[in-house]
Amino acid sequence: MKRILFTHGHLVVDGNREYEDGAILVNGETIEDVFINANHIKKDLGEYEEADLEGSIVMPGFFDTHCHGAFGFDFNTASGEELNEVSKEFLKKGTCSFFATLLNNEKLTGQLEKLDDADTGGARFLGVHLEGPFLNRKYKGAINGDFILEPSTEELERMLGSSSKIRQMTIAPELEGAREVIKLLNEKDVRVMLGHSDALKEDLEGISYDGYTHLFNAGRPFHHREMSLVNVALDDSDKYAEIIADGIHLDMSVLKLIRKNIRRDRLILISDSTLLAGTKDGECTFENERCIKNGKECRRIKDGRLAGSASFIIDGVKTMWEAGASLTDLLLMSGLNAYRLYGLESRFGTLEKGKYADMVVLDSDLDLIYTYARGERVDA
Repeated sequence: MKRILFTHGHLVVDGNREYEDGAILVNGETIEDVFINANHIKKDLGEYEEADLEGSIVMPGFFDTHCHGAFGFDFNTASGEELNEVSKEFLKKGTCSFFATLLNNEKLTGQLEKLDDADTGGARFLGVHLEGPFLNRKYKGAINGDFILEPSTEELERMLGSSSKIRQMTIAPELEGAREVIKLLNEKDVRVMLGHSDALKEDLEGISYDGYTHLFNAGRPFHHREMSLVNVALDDSDKYAEIIADGIHLDMSVLKLIRKNIRRDRLILISDSTLLAGTKDGECTFENERCIKNGKECRRIKDGRLAGSASFIIDGVKTMWEAGASLTDLLLMSGLNAYRLYGLESRFGTLEKGKYADMVVLDSDLDLIYTYARGERVDA
């Protein structure tokens, strides 16, 4: 495998450390060693190629745990070959790992079976996130209400039996039968995220869950007397919170509020991207509704409501930077927090010896220059 010594980089190593003029030795797909100072490497490294980063910022590659598709492909219908195509394009945006988020429809079981055997040569396909089908119709957002179901352990068993890659489910905990479903998800080691929900704090008593799906969006809003999921999340030091920081779903003042009230090691940046992400502006169909893309924004034509996004994690990284997040904060939010939630941090999420050399190289404005993953450079 090719050995490359990346020198003179501003290395964002983990959630606490930065090496402002560091070096990183990569052997194929793996980080072989990391050095605090590129000018004082005392050990004999053997043969290698050198790549001078000229002060560029280097961070671990991004992990998008909530994306419905991109580049014209919807994960609800994509073939394994199309998933692979999306994965290669993801690298051009700095996304080095992802979950495929699926919505319920009449072909969900078949799609789960199809993607169960899928593998990718670009960004790493690490699992499936089921957004529903046990959601509250009152807050369905852009999801097709025809396929929202009442919580059922039998239905959940059927879905789990169709795939070994289900890692997360979004569920509304206030629904009748939700507690039994959540208990089964816990037993199966599937992460439970609460969302598309009308729940109050009392609905959460006695259940075990991991966090909140796209906080502030598609759910009972913040209230000064009633403790909605938003209220609970802002007062909860342990649970994880997904946020769509595309500059559209959440106002900058709200992002600052989130930063002040939710621990930095519990925030997870997601894109919530649809098939329109990475495509030209225009129209398409998403969840049987005509939608239109304008930049990072995706809206239903009939009522102007947001329908997912057309953004990527890099967009959220830049927005959170504007909201005052540090580089180490951004490392946590864009990858390491999620890797820890899913028990994947032994090989992902930091620039340390033995980890995958999935890295993004950024300029001083946090614009992506290139991604290095699977032993290859991919330009933005």
